[in-house]
Amino acid sequence: MTVTNGHGQHDTCEESFDGSGADALDALLEALRADQGGARTEALKRAIEHRPEPDDTQDHRRSDLAAAVQQLETDVQTLAESTDDAESGTVRAELDAAADERETLRAAVDELRTTTDVQDRIETIEGGLSDLAERQAALETATRELRSDLDADVTTDTQPAADSDASPSEPPRDQSDVIERIDHVERILDTRTTALASKARRIETVEARLDDLEASLDERTNALENDLDAVNETLEEAATMLQSETRAELESVRTELEERIDALESEFETAVDSLESDVDTLEWHAVDMIQWRKSYEESVPDTEGDDGRNST
Repeated sequence: MTVTNGHGQHDTCEESFDGSGADALDALLEALRADQGGARTEALKRAIEHRPEPDDTQDHRRSDLAAAVQQLETDVQTLAESTDDAESGTVRAELDAAADERETLRAAVDELRTTTDVQDRIETIEGGLSDLAERQAALETATRELRSDLDADVTTDTQPAADSDASPSEPPRDQSDVIERIDHVERILDTRTTALASKARRIETVEARLDDLEASLDERTNALENDLDAVNETLEEAATMLQSETRAELESVRTELEERIDALESEFETAVDSLESDVDTLEWHAVDMIQWRKSYEESVPDTEGDDGRNST
């Protein structure tokens, strides 16, 4: 038998349907268990329409099976819609947004290590953390709603099983498959919720590190300001001391120069007085020499006249 699934492909089932309708239904369910398209519904309907035994008991059995199959089809469709509808898309979108937000925060932390405007970057990170917290709250709400819908689907799936002729201790195979899918979805949600909580803890750790970094920067800034103030005070004291010492040295040099100038003036005056005295002495000696010469010249002619008279 050839059936068409939801993807437009043809699936072939080689069952002969020579047995009862229940055996044919079990064979089709076993063969098409992994099929998620329209082939399952088509195969089930054809199996129900197969009537090898025209008795009333078999007709009643087929009616019950048809009702169970219809209910199972509705439950599977509901489960597919609950796992693939807009809420699931919202959950995936929230998870993707959380991953993008984590990458943004990581990039912001890397940029924070090299930037000088630390306060602005910290405010940006805090805003991103607030947005991420809101996204996480929305994701948790959507997860709870989806889990409630899944629980409701499980409750709905258990009702046809209670009305069917199957054993109470052994649920139908399709119902077990639905329950397994629900459990699988719940495990995925738990895993993603745990991963999101881990990411939130990492973000909190990053925030704590940012706070520590801010405190460390504040401490270093205060220490640098104190060091700068101390250096300024030291420079002012050194300038004051240098000015005082310079003034004292200038006063000492000026006093010494004035004393030397006074001593030189005194020596110069003494030398001038001595020179004037020497000049006066020389003048007196010159006068004495002139007078002596005059007297000598006057005495020399007289001596020559006396010698001439004596010779005559």
